[in-house]
Amino acid sequence: MSEFAAEVRKIGRVWEHPNADALSLASVEDLDYQFVIGLDNYKAGDEVVYIPVDSLLPQPLVEFLGLTGRLSGKEKNRVKTVKLRQEISQGLVESVTRLQSGGFLPATIGSDVTAELGIEKYEPPPGAMKHGNGSSLPDMVEIYDIQSCQRYNRVVEDLMDHEVYITEKMEGTHISITKRRDSDTAIVSSRRHARDEGDYVAAAQAAGLQDIAEEARAALGAQQVTLRGEVIGPGVQGNIYRLKDRKVLLFDIKSDGHYIVPRVFYGLLRGHSALLAPLLHRGTLRAWLDGRTPAEASNGISKLADVLREGVVIRSASERVILKQRSPEYLAKEK
Repeated sequence: MSEFAAEVRKIGRVWEHPNADALSLASVEDLDYQFVIGLDNYKAGDEVVYIPVDSLLPQPLVEFLGLTGRLSGKEKNRVKTVKLRQEISQGLVESVTRLQSGGFLPATIGSDVTAELGIEKYEPPPGAMKHGNGSSLPDMVEIYDIQSCQRYNRVVEDLMDHEVYITEKMEGTHISITKRRDSDTAIVSSRRHARDEGDYVAAAQAAGLQDIAEEARAALGAQQVTLRGEVIGPGVQGNIYRLKDRKVLLFDIKSDGHYIVPRVFYGLLRGHSALLAPLLHRGTLRAWLDGRTPAEASNGISKLADVLREGVVIRSASERVILKQRSPEYLAKEK
């Protein structure tokens, strides 16, 4: 599962804002998110609560932080990636002692204070997709989510000189297709539910994914396989690719409860290249980064259209290590 939490952290680093004398840039220990702060507001080692992007703040907290009318969303309470004087800012910080003195935190707290602050996670609207009837996900099929590079910078360092596969992270909605040996039909699922009708099923049928799932199952000699991909196109988020028809692009396969390595994935689907998420790089992570941070390298133009890509997904070639990096430039422009 992807992690989301407002956490007690220490300021790790503070440095000069290149375009504003009254502002500084900062980060907290063990996270690579950059954010903007007031000049001399914090120094390295100060104990703060880091409030991440996609937090929905209760109105009293918005007012206490002096952010009335300055956040995003209809309720003006959503924290999102922004540019402040041409520098990316991802998240907010406030001192623990000030939050305690304001009555927002008790005297004794743990590291995760999401519930105490009344913060919820923003979930994007589903768009115009017709879901159909929903039921429980199939056995051995979990809600698919990927951890962020910016939360696991030590894992990024470990991957630097290992072979990785880097694909484009797409703006869409998750779909999976599960095929069992003992069943003639495949189960199509959205992120949280199996579907027996609606647009997810129609998208899978149009792409012939039920047959492809059976081909993969037979080739692997598995009892069950699950293809995972993204639906993009009309009615899916903002359809930034301006597609006329919906399309499914695949990026992962689970076989009998275990995800297969990228080399096997591409071998199985070599006859279906049009149905694969765009592959940006195969080689060492260090070679692809070429001195950039993952956040910097994630910025770029999509392989699907002349628009900013949402980000990238990094997979180890030899073991199940997978991280995502959403493009800060994309997030700053996102409505």
